[in-house]
Amino acid sequence: MKRGTHTGHCQACGRRQMVTPSGIAKHGYTVKGWGYFAGTCHGSGHKPLEIERTYTDEIIVKLGERARSMTTIANEYRGGKRIPLDVGTGKMLETGRDRYNRREWTEERIAWSTATVAQQAKEVERVVRAHEDDARRSRQHAEFLGKLADSVHGKALAPRAVKIAPRTFTEGERLKYYGEEYIVARIQGWSPRQQYVHLRRISDGREISPSVQRVRNHIS
Repeated sequence: MKRGTHTGHCQACGRRQMVTPSGIAKHGYTVKGWGYFAGTCHGSGHKPLEIERTYTDEIIVKLGERARSMTTIANEYRGGKRIPLDVGTGKMLETGRDRYNRREWTEERIAWSTATVAQQAKEVERVVRAHEDDARRSRQHAEFLGKLADSVHGKALAPRAVKIAPRTFTEGERLKYYGEEYIVARIQGWSPRQQYVHLRRISDGREISPSVQRVRNHIS
């Protein structure tokens, strides 16, 4: 198999990626608020799921363990066996500015012992919800990978779709647009998405200026 000629499913994230001689091509995978996959996907470099599912099955087991662990921790916070180290007050503090000179903010946090009962209860609720959400996402991804593995493992890799370069035009070129003969007088515009073709009709010299895309769609 030549480099870059086929695609397959990543064993970790489940997305279709390019397959190289060393395995699935390097790719990113980030889930906001969930650090299990962050930056480069763990599945990069592994064989595609169509060929092998060992790593997928390992991840499914680990995700199940993570889900159970997060659920246990959530219950411990809910039952008072664990308490947060600090508490958010709801007050936003300016911490500086980003590279675009926009203000950056963060929530003020105080020690658990100095927080009010209401603040403590709200913080416990937040922590419990975060761990329960983590557990839910872990279970969902494990279920997704399991179904995907059962569906694609053992099947052939998909040939990479070949991209055909869009039709270009040159000054002086003759073409038939909406059934009439024209000459390309000139092309105007810097961006390919905003270019216009100035066409001069051969029969009477009349000029029109349709977009490049419109010309591509209606030439014969």
